[in-house]
Amino acid sequence: MSPTHRVRRTAVPGRDGRLRDHEESSQMVTALATPLPDELAAPLADNLGRGALAILAYATLGVLLLIIGFYVIDLAIPGNLRDLIKTDRNPNATLLASSGLASIGLIVAASIFSSSGELHEGLLTTLAFGVAGIAVQTVAMLLFDHIIGISVRDLVRETRPQPGARLLAVIHLLLGLITAVAVL
Repeated sequence: MSPTHRVRRTAVPGRDGRLRDHEESSQMVTALATPLPDELAAPLADNLGRGALAILAYATLGVLLLIIGFYVIDLAIPGNLRDLIKTDRNPNATLLASSGLASIGLIVAASIFSSSGELHEGLLTTLAFGVAGIAVQTVAMLLFDHIIGISVRDLVRETRPQPGARLLAVIHLLLGLITAVAVL
């Protein structure tokens, strides 16, 4: 044992309440209290700063893509989506908008996950994949709604929850998941 390494035995309660011997290493306590050397502290601070900047940049881009997605969904759903949700409290419009935004969120998250390289390259890739994903999701949603013959226009006129809205919401989520996996 080195001269700077001392072991102190103390009694501490165990899980069963009985006192147990516990060894405290002064070397470990000293190591934890020692500041990082300058050659390690500077790169760590730089990495943390760049990491925080990347989080802020990707989060901002994600929010912007969700806002764009909301307005695209608004174009696809008859009527003013904000009024249908806020004023009319329409559960079907709310469910369809929520599932559409969740789908877009999946696509954006997959876009962020698949981006690599420098921050500006990752943001550009995420933007491109995000916009393409929103477009594909919207076209697929409208096409699928038309093919199965459930009218979104009729659903958002209803004031009570409709089974068709639930079905379309699940389909929207699955389309978002499929598109997100395609991005990966």
